[in-house]
Amino acid sequence: MSYDSTDVQYDSYDDNDRQNDGLISIQGRHGIPEARTAFHFFLGKANVPEGFVPGAPWVAHEEYIKTKGETVEGWKADALPMYIICVRAQAYRKGADGKRIAWVDQWPKGAAPNTHAMHVDVLLVAQGLEELGPVKWVSNGSAISFAIVAGKGKEQPQGGILERLRTEVLGEADRLSPKGRAKAKAYWCFWVTIAGQRDAKGNPVYTKTPSGGAITIPVPLLPAKVDQKWLVDNYVGAEIDLYGKEQRALWELWRSTKMTDDATPAAQPNGRNVPQTIEEEELAF
Repeated sequence: MSYDSTDVQYDSYDDNDRQNDGLISIQGRHGIPEARTAFHFFLGKANVPEGFVPGAPWVAHEEYIKTKGETVEGWKADALPMYIICVRAQAYRKGADGKRIAWVDQWPKGAAPNTHAMHVDVLLVAQGLEELGPVKWVSNGSAISFAIVAGKGKEQPQGGILERLRTEVLGEADRLSPKGRAKAKAYWCFWVTIAGQRDAKGNPVYTKTPSGGAITIPVPLLPAKVDQKWLVDNYVGAEIDLYGKEQRALWELWRSTKMTDDATPAAQPNGRNVPQTIEEEELAF
């Protein structure tokens, strides 16, 4: 079944913008200029069920975790195909050591440099990890967080990952076959590969961070122009399309609840929050 023939009815999702949620976390590790390394994803062996081994594109890898001062066993993926279910983002105030002091509801206007940062969790299903169901890509650094959630601006003319998916993928899918995906922000409808930004010669592109360092940021690997062939080739299929819709509703409370310093939303016994009703809008089909 093609992306433009599905009968899945999309709801209307508020996806503008929470911890103990039972989700398995994967990390986005930024590149190091001195080593000429690029952004990659890392999954710690200690974070998965005993005996689980991910499939391609994951490969065995030992990652040095600077904050822990130790090397951790696991797997890495330089370029990771995924479909995104939803994203939550929240700013926090940090101390001189860079660690979080307090959660804030929004980025303060006129905040002094390096006093705040952005936390982002991306709920997704990744290639090679399908057996685990939805997992969480966690970012506590503003450079990578904004590379995910930022709109179009001076630093990122095309916008962050979500902006590009809405405009270049979902918007084009709506234009060619108006199913309401862009309006519903149904990110899960298409597989997209995320990797570190590189130049035309394949070399890592390094972006300066607010703290003065330089890292590679994650970007979606998309053609110059998304066309109908790309949409057909990368559509997840009717079964996953419906599954994505169900997961989007299931995790709405997780997505929308603000994180606080005195208490955090408790996870349900199975690691999932209670499904929330999302009012459906009339969409053009």
